[in-house]
Amino acid sequence: MADSIIALISANRVTDILKVTTANGYSTNILYCEQERLTERGNNKYPRVELAGPSIDVENSTTEGYKYTLEYVAIYQDRLDDSLTTDNPVTYQARNVSSDIIKGWMDDHTCGGYAMITYPTETYYTLDLGPNGEPIFSVIVTFKVETFLKWDDPYTIG
Repeated sequence: MADSIIALISANRVTDILKVTTANGYSTNILYCEQERLTERGNNKYPRVELAGPSIDVENSTTEGYKYTLEYVAIYQDRLDDSLTTDNPVTYQARNVSSDIIKGWMDDHTCGGYAMITYPTETYYTLDLGPNGEPIFSVIVTFKVETFLKWDDPYTIG
């Protein structure tokens, strides 16, 4: 059987994140992205994005189908070294990273034609230590994607 509409939307979100590169005109250069896993396959690949979700909210919209609101969390991570006086502050870097991720996703807000709309809902950053004790800079961007699926077949647009 083919992938469900939700699986196709999720795959599209990964594909669009990987378009966020300096070669495509962005200030951020994402080298690796995958959907959330228990086993980390992207060890020591930076900068990277882990895509968590979706959490799904379903509304009975009509007798023809349901409105699905999918919420995704994109977690950008990179090593942090702002020791040079020429380095930009973390807040400056976070604004550029979150803006690039938003722009990358909004360039195809219909997720390849499977969704009605995509919109960002929250963005923030954190500082943490990586597996080897190195400083890690994370930018978290949450998005919602709305789609309409047949009430009896989540493999079909409603």
